[in-house]
Amino acid sequence: MVVFTGIYIFVYALIGCVYGVTVDLTVQPSNTIVENQIIGLNCSFERSRSTSILDPLFFWYKMVNGKKQEIGKQQGSYTEVSDKTRMAILDGVLVIHEVKRSDSGVYECEVSIVDDHPVKTTDSRNVIVFYAPSIVLPITLMVGDVLEIVCTNSNAAYPEPVLEIYKNDKAIASTNGTGTELSYTANVMVSDAGDYFCRASNEAGTKDSQTKHLSVQFIHTPSIVLTPMVGGVLEIVCTSNAYPEPALEIYMNGKGIANGTGTELNYTANVKASDAGDYFCRASNEAGTKYSQTKHLSVQYWCDSSSKVNDGKMTMLLAGVSILYGIFLLVLPVCFWLINCLQYRKERRKGM
Repeated sequence: MVVFTGIYIFVYALIGCVYGVTVDLTVQPSNTIVENQIIGLNCSFERSRSTSILDPLFFWYKMVNGKKQEIGKQQGSYTEVSDKTRMAILDGVLVIHEVKRSDSGVYECEVSIVDDHPVKTTDSRNVIVFYAPSIVLPITLMVGDVLEIVCTNSNAAYPEPVLEIYKNDKAIASTNGTGTELSYTANVMVSDAGDYFCRASNEAGTKDSQTKHLSVQFIHTPSIVLTPMVGGVLEIVCTSNAYPEPALEIYMNGKGIANGTGTELNYTANVKASDAGDYFCRASNEAGTKYSQTKHLSVQYWCDSSSKVNDGKMTMLLAGVSILYGIFLLVLPVCFWLINCLQYRKERRKGM
């Protein structure tokens, strides 16, 4: 490298600044590139002397805070770059892998050929990295809350992109023309639950943000249905539409008799006199607590062993019934004999 530098200085002092070599810097696929893609900056040149045979020396610069900063150089098989993990130079082409937004800026290529004129010629291009917009929205809201979605793409693309907010793959808001920020607000309803993303579009293409899911917590007033069934069975069904799944409980006369989690709770029982009363259902989750209407159950029944008559009174009642039945059996034949006698006497009188 010492010999090379000495030759460079000697030839430069010898030939001065006579212009002849032309340099053209092109960007592939374009000077507007999408984040994480590969970009190639091709520094092509044309010699002015047919006798020029020495390898050109390529210098690559990037403007940082208004100052030119060297990021790489190459001559023949010799290559040096500032970021070896993402950059490479081959035959005057600077290749940048996995382009980041920080790669945006003005790039300059400088070509130096010691056996041609001039010693140095440069060309520059502005590279703009277009990256995905971001979307900000809450993860969980309740019905009645205010939903605010913000889509941003600040200084991310040139020209400024059109921004759109999508819900379940359907556009619900768009900038009026171009811009770097889009906001959307609404009072939350159950139907607002879904998947949201933001889209930015310009001449460079289209880029979508990450998709975010919005859950809407709610609870509707539960309903209760009392259904008497064949065989003296009572079925009670409590239902509630809610998210997340609610805790359900069935009450009789203010006392819980059944509970569970889900959108439906069933309770069955053999009907007794004590089942008469007022029934209602309660549903609760993170969105609150709701109560169904109260329904009254009346139970009609015959007095039996399940009633509130005690055993002593029931025994007396059965004994009295037995006595009356015995008397009835004794009196019945006598009644038939008397009837026959009266009929006989009546017929005799008619014969006389």
